[in-house]
Amino acid sequence: MLNNKGTEAKYNVSIPIAGTIGVLGSSDGQSCFAETKLRFEVTGVGASSQIEVQGRLRNSKNWYDIATIPGAVTGTLDISTYDFIRYVVLVVDGSGVLVASGYIFNQATGGGSGGGDATAANQVIGNSTLSSINTKTAGNLLGGVQFDDFQTTFPSSVIEVYSYYLSGVLQATVEITYTNTSKNVTLRARRI
Repeated sequence: MLNNKGTEAKYNVSIPIAGTIGVLGSSDGQSCFAETKLRFEVTGVGASSQIEVQGRLRNSKNWYDIATIPGAVTGTLDISTYDFIRYVVLVVDGSGVLVASGYIFNQATGGGSGGGDATAANQVIGNSTLSSINTKTAGNLLGGVQFDDFQTTFPSSVIEVYSYYLSGVLQATVEITYTNTSKNVTLRARRI
């Protein structure tokens, strides 16, 4: 158990999103120590906003894409194999705030009911703005897809379908299935 001083030293950021493309905060990122999970929340931006979460190893100059945060959402990501984290605005849609905090997640002792492992899919949950899954090995579900509009349909109380368009032409469709109507836990995300 960490004392109050220890918990104050853990990974924790609050970064204004000023409505410009580029790195938020320090281009060197912020060090994450023993944290294995990142809980983030993006507020105030529009639905087409895209912020990339990047990780870097100590003594390396290379940044690696962890996931892309679409719009104003909240979620969790696996950061267990990185020493530094930073955020890069790829698509501007308004201004807001990104807050994030690191946590030590022990799979053997928990992470909530259900006991499922979210590391393979970097589960992102949130409001009815796109929830995305970053599969780490193959990129995210929209890897390389450019779009200027997306539309949402709700075929059932546990399924959301996001259709992405560029100049009115359908580019990709993503289906998100939740375990129940609360939409707190993603069962499956796939490109259809």
